[in-house]
Amino acid sequence: MSLLGSWSMFGFQKLSSLFIAAGLVLGLQAPAANAVAPTGEAVTVAAALAAGSTSIEFSPQLVAQLGYRPTSGAGLPENPTGSCSSPVALPASFEPACRVHDLGYDLLRVAHRNGEYIPQEIRRDLDSQLERQMGRTCQSEGCRFMASAAHVAVGLNSARQGYGAPVEEKWLAWLPW
Repeated sequence: MSLLGSWSMFGFQKLSSLFIAAGLVLGLQAPAANAVAPTGEAVTVAAALAAGSTSIEFSPQLVAQLGYRPTSGAGLPENPTGSCSSPVALPASFEPACRVHDLGYDLLRVAHRNGEYIPQEIRRDLDSQLERQMGRTCQSEGCRFMASAAHVAVGLNSARQGYGAPVEEKWLAWLPW
């Protein structure tokens, strides 16, 4: 039995508590990432992606702003070079879900650069979609544990950033000390 296969619900609760404590220590709110402005193409496309639309059109302008042409992987558009960025190894079966999630976050970054208003629900929906897609690939308790742990970590970071654009931050700028 693998190490992950031996994780119990108690182990998951301990890990969840650790993530929550880390979120509280690091501060749940980063500097505001959104400016109230009209919603534009990047937000509209991100919302369609978060809703699971498989027929999304990307204008030449949006493709240029993304810096790549999204491809269609497991039914949904995705960042062709996206990956699961995690401090721990995640199952390879999560990669398609991570590429879709990366595209969603890239769209939110474009929206932020364009001054578009980003409704908080879009980032929440992208994060929930990531969890569902990862979970669908799982056949074992260990895999489901990793999907849940990844979702907790992603959710804490999204909450910390106020569910706005996942902008690059200077680490020390938001530490409480």
